[in-house]
This record gives sequence, structure tokens and C-alpha cells, in this order.
Amino acid sequence: MSEQEWTLVETPTASSLYDVVVDGGEAYATGSDGLVLAYEGDGWEPIVEEGPRNEGNSLYGVDVTADGERVWFVGSSGTVGEYDVVADELHEHQVGDFRNAHNDVAVTGHGGAANVYVVDASGYVHYSLANGEEGTWRHVRPGTGAELTGIDFCGERRGFAADDDGAVYATEDGEKWDASLVGTDVTLYSTVCRQPGETRPERQEEDEEGEDATDVESEPEVVETEVEDVWVSGDGKVCHYDGVQWRVDDHGSSSINDVDCDQTETLGVAGGGRVFDLEESGELTEEETPTGETLNGVAVGAFDVAVGASGVVIQKEN
Repeated sequence: MSEQEWTLVETPTASSLYDVVVDGGEAYATGSDGLVLAYEGDGWEPIVEEGPRNEGNSLYGVDVTADGERVWFVGSSGTVGEYDVVADELHEHQVGDFRNAHNDVAVTGHGGAANVYVVDASGYVHYSLANGEEGTWRHVRPGTGAELTGIDFCGERRGFAADDDGAVYATEDGEKWDASLVGTDVTLYSTVCRQPGETRPERQEEDEEGEDATDVESEPEVVETEVEDVWVSGDGKVCHYDGVQWRVDDHGSSSINDVDCDQTETLGVAGGGRVFDLEESGELTEEETPTGETLNGVAVGAFDVAVGASGVVIQKEN
């Protein structure tokens, strides 16, 4: 568990924030009324204020391309948006005639050439292997029609999705899905997976004079792992897949709303401002935070971020 402390960060909104993603030294969060916030090191600012249609639909999921140039987000009434960070342009996408709530999004590849995967309240995975261009969306229902709540990818086509009927599905090609875990008997909320050999930027250290001792241009450290690392959080349970088998741990009333991981830590967030450090042994270690608001989303990276009700954002340096 990190020795750094969580700090409360000022934001320009008092509305709920639902999801967050960290990309190097930047981060993006989505929330109510079509709001997308960006953090570039000196505070949070809105980059989208009413969604891609200017209809103010709530945005529940966010992800960023591998090069950090495009931010994808999804939400209620079939909302799908793409923000071009470089050009400062906003694009709307239509997955077809589906207008159900889109709960989460995962993207692989680079900006302008990404594979995009969206899960919805009717149990569909909507996917485009051509950056969401019109006419390229396909639709597949992995399970029985239960609401799909979370999706993430460990590689270009290897991914996992969870539903509110306690099942987890896996794909090898991004198109065909098979049941990977069933029978947890709880609503599952969030899915995250890490591929073998995934990189993380090196942490900067300070010398005796307070200056950075680590060259910020140095290559990120690569920690080789032999198996993928998959975490799924839910209503009182946490599920962990180590590439061989699933482990399901019951945590009673501790419902984990969201989970994220990298090579060094796995964090989950919950109501009451709670943040948990998740161990492979199944143990949860609660970290002290400066808020009592419900936390809906968490992102782990060069710095950690959690977002939640009333526009709350807390951050922790790594």
C-alpha cells in the first residue's frame, strides 16, 4: 500500500462524477449532464459540458486510446462520444438504433484507428473495429440479456465484460464471447484487466535539493508478468483471475463500485468515501481519505484518482 496520502481536489462541478481514466500525467472524468473533465497537471477543467449531442445525458464510462490522443465516453440514451485531444474537437457516434443506457467503454489502438467496445443495459456489446465509423458497428449479446456493467481489454482483442447477473465473459478476438465465470450470485459493477508485460511510467524521486532525480524522458519500466491480471468488483464480492483460475472473495456489506489496477497496486472504491487496497490473498485494506461522499470510479497510474458524488475528486501521488 502506498505511503502517500489522498487529498481532496477542487473541481468546477457539484454534480456526480461516474468514471475516470489516467493517461500518463493527465486524467479524464465523466459525469452528470454530459460533463467531461480533464486534468493536465494544474487542475480540473471541463472539455465537454453537455455531451456530444448537447442533450446533457449522463456519461457513465470513459477510456483513452493508447497514444492519449482520443478520449471516448458513453452514457444514457445511447450516447457515444469521442474527443480529439490534439485538435480540440468533439465527435458524436451512433452504434445503430440502440438507445439504451451505455454503461462502459473500452478502446484499444491509437487515435483515429481504434477498436471501440461499448456495453449496454440490454446485455449487448456494440463494437467497431474502424474507430466507430458509420456502418462499422456490430452487436453481440454474450449472455442471457442481463445488463452489462463493465468492460476492459488486456490487448487489442482480448477482453472481459461483466453483468448484473453475476457472470463474466471473455473474448479472444473482440467478436465472439464465452462465459468465463458464472454463479457469483451478485451484481457485478466493474471490470479491469492488465496484460502481461504492461508498462507503467517510472516514479520520479527527488534528490536532496528537491529536484527530480529521474529523467522524465526515460523509458518506462517494464515489469514482465507471465499471466494476465483480471479484477471484477461487485455487490459484496471481488473476483480475481490470474490467467489460470478465478478466485471469488465475499466481503459482506463492502460493495466495491469500481476497481482499477497496474503492476504495483489494485484499488477499489465504495460508498462513504472508502478506498480499498485489494490483495491477491483476497484481503481488503482500507485507506484513509478526506471525503465521506460515495466514490463511483477509480483510476490507477502515475497518480491515482477517485471520483464520486457531488463532484468530489481525490488524488494520490505515486
